[in-house]
Amino acid sequence: MKKLHIHGAGYIDEIVNPFARGKRIALYNTKKSGLPFSYKYAICCHFHSSLVGTSDLEAARFIMKNIHHFCGGCRKILGDKI
Repeated sequence: MKKLHIHGAGYIDEIVNPFARGKRIALYNTKKSGLPFSYKYAICCHFHSSLVGTSDLEAARFIMKNIHHFCGGCRKILGDKI
């Protein structure tokens, strides 16, 4: 199944947010997307509108898979489940 916004400017990848059903965590190239960010890559939690950046693609993918370390809203949800 093709992702609807796969051709969006700067879009690289996305995963399903494990803390918010139906919401995504997306990875963007900041220069191609036009985001005013000093990092090369931006990771966005679309549920909480959190944005974090890195200049390393491997680190960006790690952040996507561990969003609860970087998104305060996801961290709070995880804390509520413990």
